[in-house]
Amino acid sequence: MSKAIFNINIIQDEAGMVYIMADHCGERGMAMEVGIEIMQNLAAAEHNNPTKLSVSPIIFNSNLVQ
Repeated sequence: MSKAIFNINIIQDEAGMVYIMADHCGERGMAMEVGIEIMQNLAAAEHNNPTKLSVSPIIFNSNLVQ
């Protein structure tokens, strides 16, 4: 199996709003499974805190990681 990267970025602006973005590159595998589970939990937290947290959809890229 080749390498895979699941990247989660958490950014807070000057007003205190937290933005969460994620992307995945490479083949499906455990990195993707764990990353998706984390993002699902963060989306649930966004639902409970919509004025403090914004979770963007995951960006998927099927290119291989070198």
